[in-house]
Amino acid sequence: MGVIGICVALAACNQKGSIYEYNEGLVLYLKQLPLDVNQNQSIVLIPIGGCYNCIGPALDYLQDSDPSVDLVIFTSTIQVELKRQSNIVFDQDGNFKQYETGVFSPVAFELRSGVVENLVDLNSSSKEEFKILIDKALDK
Repeated sequence: MGVIGICVALAACNQKGSIYEYNEGLVLYLKQLPLDVNQNQSIVLIPIGGCYNCIGPALDYLQDSDPSVDLVIFTSTIQVELKRQSNIVFDQDGNFKQYETGVFSPVAFELRSGVVENLVDLNSSSKEEFKILIDKALDK
């Protein structure tokens, strides 16, 4: 299952081994979403608070493609075209900001029984490059 979420990051991304350093904060963040953190799944997060050069290709991919994802989460309402998709949830009050996720650019990772593993940076310079990275990260 692929999930694309857009969150506000509070720290830099730092991968240590196969288990993510900010596992606790990221799992707490994910528990606020309408998904089961104990279910094994692949997840993509895109930090809306980052610079456009970091998140632009990911947003372009979402806007111009029909991504095979189950859910898109925004912490603010942006891009009218994206708002029209039926699988979008809005975090109007910004409560998702309270957890230190360590995510500052688009990332993909596996969630296995409540543990974040194999975090992959999806930072790219174009929509096409982002598509290649996300397909590889999600093993498509």
